[in-house]
Amino acid sequence: MERRMVNEVIVSDDWTRNWQASIAVKITALVMWVIIVAVFIVATWLLRDMESRLQADFEAGADRIAYQVASLVEAGAAGETADLTARMAELQQGSGFSAIGLSLGQQDFLVGDADGQDVIERHLPTALAPGQDIDLEVFHPNLDELVAQRRNQLVIGIFATLLVFGLFLTWSIRTIVHRPLQQLVSATRAVSEGRREVRLDISREDEFGYLSRFFNQMLDRLMAQQRELEQAAEEARSVSRAKSAFLANMSHELRTPLNAIIGYSEMLEEEAGDIGARELTPDLHKINSAGRHLLSLINDVLDLSKIEAGKIEINPVMFQLRDLVSDVVDNIQPMMLRNNNHLQVEVPDPPGRMFSDETKLRQVLMNLLSNAAKFTEDGKVRLQLSRRRERGEDWVQFVVEDTGIGIAPEKLGRLFQEFSQVDSSSTRKYGGTGLGLAISRRFCEKLGGRIEVDSEPGSGSRFTIHLPADFGQLLPEPASRTTVPATRDRVGDTAGPGNAGKALIVDDNASSRDLISRTLQAEGIEVIEARDGREAIALLESQRPHLICTDLILPNMNGFDFIKWLRANPLTTELPLVVVSAMDINPADRRELELQRARIVPKGVNLRQQLVSLLQELVNGETAAG
Repeated sequence: MERRMVNEVIVSDDWTRNWQASIAVKITALVMWVIIVAVFIVATWLLRDMESRLQADFEAGADRIAYQVASLVEAGAAGETADLTARMAELQQGSGFSAIGLSLGQQDFLVGDADGQDVIERHLPTALAPGQDIDLEVFHPNLDELVAQRRNQLVIGIFATLLVFGLFLTWSIRTIVHRPLQQLVSATRAVSEGRREVRLDISREDEFGYLSRFFNQMLDRLMAQQRELEQAAEEARSVSRAKSAFLANMSHELRTPLNAIIGYSEMLEEEAGDIGARELTPDLHKINSAGRHLLSLINDVLDLSKIEAGKIEINPVMFQLRDLVSDVVDNIQPMMLRNNNHLQVEVPDPPGRMFSDETKLRQVLMNLLSNAAKFTEDGKVRLQLSRRRERGEDWVQFVVEDTGIGIAPEKLGRLFQEFSQVDSSSTRKYGGTGLGLAISRRFCEKLGGRIEVDSEPGSGSRFTIHLPADFGQLLPEPASRTTVPATRDRVGDTAGPGNAGKALIVDDNASSRDLISRTLQAEGIEVIEARDGREAIALLESQRPHLICTDLILPNMNGFDFIKWLRANPLTTELPLVVVSAMDINPADRRELELQRARIVPKGVNLRQQLVSLLQELVNGETAAG
């Protein structure tokens, strides 16, 4: 006998310890077959030679009747007819024959019903009644009918026996097997519906008792694991919230000083050119380039963190493709000239509009073009834009092709992996973290498209971006395409003659305030400054600016509350408002800012150029689609 321990429950293979379930599930079929075979054998034996046996029984009975009648005749009972008839009636009733007939000389005697019956004749010795013939007739039921009757009775008896046994077996199986199985099914259904407090009866000592113990132990462990998972999930949510808060703070804290470095280096580079100190220009340009590179790395790491956390957000807007391509080309040209590359741009006329996330698409194009410029020397880089129809939908295709070093086929598989480049030698020679292509692929997938690559070592690479022209078709509900409400006043509307106006700058970072102030002052705008929302409100009691530039992350009173106050105040409700912030603005906050008619300029590369461009729009009274 083998015994084994499973989860602290002893399981035995000795069927005598588990006789209830064993009878029901292990030997039920065997018992049924034994019974059926036994019944078949008995029935066969009973039906064999039944007619001859019945005939023999009747013959023997007739002999007994003949002997008894002979005794009556010999005793002189025939002298009295009534007495003989009565005695024959007694014999007939006790014999099981239908009738008895006696012919004694000239006298005939008959007791019972002889109609339609078979007869057995016996001739008694004449010595019993000298001078008279004695003949005896014994009547019995028809032999064929009797055989059929007995066969039917046997079949009915066998059927009744099997029926009783089947009912007993059904009751046994229901009690021993079906009922605990039904309880197990009900408990399993309850658990699947989330009611994990159910438990099974463990009082049985058979296999079902062990199964019930296993089931209860499984539920106990599942509940313990669920509690652990819930605790781990809550901890993960707490870590995620902390990570999000950290990334938001780091985004602001890292980008703000870098923006100052980039902005000041640009201004110093311009001033160096103006005063003729051109020997300082290369060094200032290096500072600017290093700052831009560091800011790009920080943006990539923050973007990757948001992608991994599933918090990447798409902000689709309607924009002109020509403007996007023109902006990308202007920004990438310095990198092209650095390696003496020629940039060829092919754009259809007109290229049309696109409804997608312009910022992320610009970042993808910049990643591809910067890689092409970096890995190509004295070569050609081609940027091609085209549109096509596919399955009734309008698609936009961007192709970035270069004549650079190319990529080996066996290394294409890990090209889009995070922190990965085709080989370590290219990393050392060309630099980079290997995040640009990984982020570009994620962005393309989020925008409903894909990015493909085809490359040959020594001949260059070709990257193709396929994106739907209307991102709104991918959304469960049509995306809003309403433009941002335009401010009714222009910067120059309330400015005096010869004055471009006055601007209020609200930022807690002195470098950011100084950078924005010098940019606006260069455009002839007078500047007043405040470090937070409360200080700005105090200034607005005595000052009447024509433009307000504010950050969102401010002490004492944050930028959102300050903007709400501005729009609720009749004196400032129509003022042009520009949000200049390094904060990652989520869609909900972006929609809120759009409703407050605020223009958004992110702190980053080309901050000064974006401010000047926006200022020109406001001065000219132009309104742009959001």
